[in-house]
Amino acid sequence: MIGGCVGAVLGFIGNAIYPEQASSPGFYVILGMAAMMRAALNAPLSVLVAIMELTYNPNMIFAGMVMVVVSCFVAQQFFNCEGIFITQLKLAGTPIRAEPAQQILGHGGALSVMNKSFVLSAYQVSAKQAYESLNNQPLWIVLEELDRDKVLLRAADLTTYLNQYEPSDEEVERGEMTINLLEIPAKRYKLQHLHIQANLYEAHKVLAQNNADAICIETASSSLVSPIISSIVGILTKETIENYYGH
Repeated sequence: MIGGCVGAVLGFIGNAIYPEQASSPGFYVILGMAAMMRAALNAPLSVLVAIMELTYNPNMIFAGMVMVVVSCFVAQQFFNCEGIFITQLKLAGTPIRAEPAQQILGHGGALSVMNKSFVLSAYQVSAKQAYESLNNQPLWIVLEELDRDKVLLRAADLTTYLNQYEPSDEEVERGEMTINLLEIPAKRYKLQHLHIQANLYEAHKVLAQNNADAICIETASSSLVSPIISSIVGILTKETIENYYGH
């Protein structure tokens, strides 16, 4: 509407000043509409199609192309206008140009690739408790205690430690030998937290922002008599995400 009105005004002015050289006002109305559509929608091909549908005159295409080019230059260079659709996406917080990693990892859910082979353990356990935690041959051991950060430990490191020191059966049964799982020779990971509905790109961002190597996937539950309680349902490591991205 605005572009058509401006084009009509310029057409009447042109006809008043140069009546012999100026075209009809309708010609300028179409060009004004084309320029405004290009600036507002950032869709040059749609503008040219609209000109053809409105005029049924292929001779208007060249003039329309010139207006599209001029409108594109003015809108982007002087007003930094990217079009109404791009602006709406930015206001909504929607990513516009996704990186390859985002495109691939965004389609994979953390739930689909997380590792469920883990057991929960306290920071300090007896030798008997350590052996019991390895009964089901877990891959990971999650160390957790109240008001302390969760730590991830490879079960293989605990197995190696027990094989190296080999406590006697009596020590195991009596519970005389205690093991501090934070002090045994092993590689430990400080765990980050992520909700169960997250995708792999969200997990990748959490790891990168916190310079971490592992995430515990959690599900939350609540009731009328208790606060929200989070329970671990799986482990996701940086290596797992990289392998998914590589494949």
